[in-house]
Amino acid sequence: MHPPLLCPTCRSHLPTDRKCASCGHRVSLRDGVYEFTHDTYATSFGEQWNAFARTQLDSANGTTISEDRFAAVTGWAPKDLSGKSVLDVGCGAGRFTEVAVRWGAHVTALDLSSAVYAASRNVAGADCARFVHADALAMPFAPRSFDFAFSIGVAQHTPDPLAFVRAVGDAVKPGGRVALWIYERRLTAMLHPKYLLRPLTSRMSAAWNRGFSERLVDLFFPLAERLVRLPEPVRRTAMRALPIAVYLGKLDLQPEAQRQWSLLDTLDWYSPRYDQPQRYEDVARVLRECGAVRIDRRSPGGVTVHGSY
Repeated sequence: MHPPLLCPTCRSHLPTDRKCASCGHRVSLRDGVYEFTHDTYATSFGEQWNAFARTQLDSANGTTISEDRFAAVTGWAPKDLSGKSVLDVGCGAGRFTEVAVRWGAHVTALDLSSAVYAASRNVAGADCARFVHADALAMPFAPRSFDFAFSIGVAQHTPDPLAFVRAVGDAVKPGGRVALWIYERRLTAMLHPKYLLRPLTSRMSAAWNRGFSERLVDLFFPLAERLVRLPEPVRRTAMRALPIAVYLGKLDLQPEAQRQWSLLDTLDWYSPRYDQPQRYEDVARVLRECGAVRIDRRSPGGVTVHGSY
């Protein structure tokens, strides 16, 4: 079962007709999405995920890329989620929502941007999925409402990443579990080409960013196709120097899908207003303050943690 929604005005439980009996506030339901807010700093993500709504869906590309990543980040398995209430914070177009639903969870997928409408379309017809357009720092649920909560690749794109971590951690019941993946703050990561360009691109309009990313991919993707033939570690170093996201040799995708994925993630590099990597120690500290009694660091490549309550 899904935890009940709360009125954004008085925090009373909303009945099924979405009109608060205490204060009269009515929450809209549009295209399968409960509307509690409007896009703010996350507008670029809404445009991005509506433009590339199905690129990363396993059901669309015929792979298990998203399922494998979900399992690697969270450490969870279908037997863990079956029948459980699960919160996906920053769901985007729903690539991981789809996985959790397939594993038998009752998923509430939340996003601050209009990407949540793409997620609702992508997971249409799933009775155990609910979609909420809301801010993670003002979630319309009581604290400690969910058995599981996860957020993958979102916290660093918020104004206050640790406040975001706290909000996700506070959503989990005693005995529940949380999983997060966040860009890691370390010197080698901050020397990445995208951080040299972001002072310019983060101020561009969405249309300019889309065009800029497309031109970069047009220019550098053919080079990446040649570099992928180089031996390691030369290939890894050369690929890292490119100003585009490239997964050649890493993801089992058809050529056009490889290019689409590259364009999507290149746009994801340059268009967000915020990009604030975090340290594992800080994320772990906040989760402990939320009541997590066991915190594990699962893998490199980002702050990848999961906690048990």
